[in-house]
Order: sequence, then C-alpha cells, then structure tokens
Amino acid sequence: MKNKKQAKIEVLPQGRVLSARVGDNLQTLLLVNGVLAEGQEAVRLEKGSMSASADQASEEERFSLTELANGWMLASGRKVTGDALIYVPEEEDTFFGPPEYRQPLPSGLGLAVDLGSGTVAAGLTELPVLAISALAACANSQCDLLGDLGARLQFLREDAQGLVRLQEMLYEDIEKLTLSLVDKTGLDPAEVRLVMVAANTSLGQMLWGEQPSGAAAGEVPWRKPRERAALETPLASLMPQAEIVLMPAAHADIGSDIVSAALAAGLKDKIKQQQITLLIDLGLSTEIVAAGRGRLLAASVSTPALEGVSITCGMRATVGAIVRVKISDTVLLSTVRDARPRGLAGAGLISAAYALLTVGLLSADGRIVFDRDLPPRLLEHFARDLDGGKFVLSRGGGGNPILIEQNDIRQLQLAKGNVYAACQAILAELSATERDIEQILIGESYGAHIDPPAALALGLVPKVAPEKVKLTGNAAWQGAFLCLGNRALLAEAERLAARMERLDLSANTIYAGAFLPAMEFTVD
Repeated sequence: MKNKKQAKIEVLPQGRVLSARVGDNLQTLLLVNGVLAEGQEAVRLEKGSMSASADQASEEERFSLTELANGWMLASGRKVTGDALIYVPEEEDTFFGPPEYRQPLPSGLGLAVDLGSGTVAAGLTELPVLAISALAACANSQCDLLGDLGARLQFLREDAQGLVRLQEMLYEDIEKLTLSLVDKTGLDPAEVRLVMVAANTSLGQMLWGEQPSGAAAGEVPWRKPRERAALETPLASLMPQAEIVLMPAAHADIGSDIVSAALAAGLKDKIKQQQITLLIDLGLSTEIVAAGRGRLLAASVSTPALEGVSITCGMRATVGAIVRVKISDTVLLSTVRDARPRGLAGAGLISAAYALLTVGLLSADGRIVFDRDLPPRLLEHFARDLDGGKFVLSRGGGGNPILIEQNDIRQLQLAKGNVYAACQAILAELSATERDIEQILIGESYGAHIDPPAALALGLVPKVAPEKVKLTGNAAWQGAFLCLGNRALLAEAERLAARMERLDLSANTIYAGAFLPAMEFTVD
C-alpha cells in the first residue's frame, strides 16, 4: 500500500506545527496533540484547504454565513488534504457564546444603528446573508435643541418632560432613517425583523426611557444586551414583533458604541500583546481604548469641535461640508460629494489648520498669522476684527463667506489637547510610551473623512510612524452590523464590556500635565 502524503498543519495562536497525513481527521489530530479541549470543535482555516464538511448541516447551524465565508468550520467533520494554517481559539476566549446567542438568524431585513450625540447612522441589510442594501445618516435631532450632551443632561434635570421629549427625538431619527432607507431600496419596512443599536450610555438610557445616571455616578446601567419589541416603541413603520437590541455598555461614560467599535476593530485579539493598539473614536465626545499587556483600558473626553459644534461655520459631514483644505498660492477645497461649499466639517477644520500651519499662517500657539508678503490671491483670504484674525476659505453663496476664526482654532486646540493628553494618560497606566504603539485606529462619524497625516502632524494623536495610523470608518456602526449577522457576537461584546476598564481622568496627573502642552501645534 502506498504511504499517504505528509502534510504540515500550523496552529495559531500557539505557533505549533503539527505533522499529519492526508486523510487524517482534523479534530482527532488536534485532540491527540493537545490543541483542542474535549468538546471543542470550532476552528478557522486561514490558509490552505480542508476536505468538504462531512456534516454540513451542523456547520450551518453553528455558524452564520459570514463566519462560514471567513473560514470557520467544525474540526470533527473535516479531513486534512494538504498543508494548512488554522486558528484555534483558546477555550476562555472562544468566539462562540452560550446557546441563546446561537439562535438561527431570522429571514427578512436587519437595521444596524449607531446612535451618536451628533450624528445618527443606519444601514439596512438582508438577513441572514448580510448584503448591505443602503446606508444613511442624519443629524441627531437633539442637536437642534441642545448641541452639547452635557447641556442635554442638564435639560433633563430641569425639565420634567425633558426625558419624554429627548426620547421621542431619538426614535424619530431612527424612524426617519428607516423610511429613507426603504425608500431608496424599494424594500418593505415591515420586513425589518431585527434592529441592532450601538449608543453612548446616556443616549442608550434615553432610548430606553430612563433618566441618564451620568459618569459622575459611576454606575453601569447595563452590561448585557437589552431587548424589547418594536410595539413597545414609537417605531410605527416596523412590524410589532421586530426585535430592538441595545448592545452592552462598559461604564457610565463608555457606552455600547465604543464596545461595538472595539468589537469591530478586533481589539480582543490585541489584549495579550505587549505592543499597544489604540482605538480613537472621534466625535462630539471622543473615546480612546487601548488593548495590550493583558488589559483593555478606556477613557472619554469632550471634543465638540470635531463634529463642527461651536465652530463659526461648522456643520456635520454632509453634502457640501468642507473636509479637505490645501493652501499654496491659492486655496483649494474638497467637499462631501464635491458639492458647493456650505460649511466646515470637523475633518475640514483639522485639514485647514494643518494647511495654515504648514505654510506659516498659523503659529505654534494657535494664532492666525497675517503675512503681507503673501501672493495677492492669498492675501484676499485674510480678515481681522477685535477678536483676532480670520481666514476666508470660500466666499460661499448669498454673501455668506465660510471662514475660520481665531476662536475656531482655539476650540480645535481644546479638542486635540483632550485627546492627546488622554492617550498619554492611558499609555502611562499601561507602563508604555509612544514607542510601544503598534497601531492607531481612528474611528469617526459617518462620512467624517478625517485626514490621518493632518491628525498626526497637528498632534491630535500620539506621534508614531504614518503607516501605523489607519482609518476604520464608523467602527461603532460596523460592530452593530456584525452582530446582525451573528448573534454569537453579542456574547463577545458582553465579554468585552465586562473586561473594559475605565480610566478616570478627572484627577489623573499625567492627563493634567499633558493637556496644556498638547494644545500647541507642531509639524515634524
């Protein structure tokens, strides 16, 4: 009889290489070599191939279509066909949750929602195949009443009907986006079976009709997914039995949105590494999460300027918002959808400050600098008043110029000082420095278009090599979307929420010492 061909099976994350023969049962091979625990079957094929499943029905019951497409399989029904690289989750870190999270996905449509303080983003998807049908976003209607989240919380304390009013606004935004999405696609809103919501803690409590406890209270309102039927909400366009799920939160000011973002960014896989991965989720408030050295550590700071709040010509990153600025002998602008400029998004403010700084029109301490030797076409962009210098980006329409004032720069300095100082405090807590950062992931609101080189050069984020800074898009929404496709991920989000520590910055000396110096602008 001819000897069977030999094969090498490399196992992650252990790094072991197992010798096998073509035709060997994969589960038996892994059990004999002590790689799998008794009763453990789930593995992921990274490279190479395995035989077709001998029990396809069990695999389809265990895994979602997305997981199957990503290589997850049951080792018991697979045979070795050649060299392969596989990932075997450690038992305590297993990807798959308890049986209640492995329920078969419903047919119909799913809605993933990122409920942000400034922007509400939603996406409609077909279940269970996760084909994205349409995406949409709108301003959080609460901003029309009060722009700052702190002001909204104060409003709730002072107005007996405030909670009802703010809750209605949130549901109206979700309803508006749902109707907009089904209008785009021609789909029936009554087919929406599942709505997955990621939100900061205060907005999540408002959505559930609860008075927000606030960060000062130090309470965690929920660390498990919360569920209710659509008939218990004002979402009239959905079928009454549609399930509304609010993802788990970690702390009073570290909500399900940042847990969802951490899930989408894969921070679970970074916890045990010595190098640090930073997730910086920019918005009206910015959350920073560090994974590494056995910890998952988070902090939250206020950054309203990054969504255009308190900026003279500020606006959300919607059609016509300026998101890129280049200055040479003239001023070049890029806007969302290349539309006529209507205002300045947070990304545009960052880009404009970077452009002014690189050509010497913004000082290191944040003053707009007038230079008479500038080219004539550039001189006409300057203006001055008692409040200091102004730089006109666009004359706009109707005689209303779009400009940057001195106070706008100061608001940006406050935001960047907060973010950078918080990063330094987190690194210090982990006994790490900027040299220990493996990667910085920048999350942002829907369509925000942050420019990583500008964020790095201005000192918004820690100083690392440019290739280490990457945009993740709207990571909070992405996490909610992933949970639509695999309810097991809710268990993973729950474990992340339980593991996530909160760093209190209110009395942190590293943060306090780093804040003022971090307000300075520098260009390396």
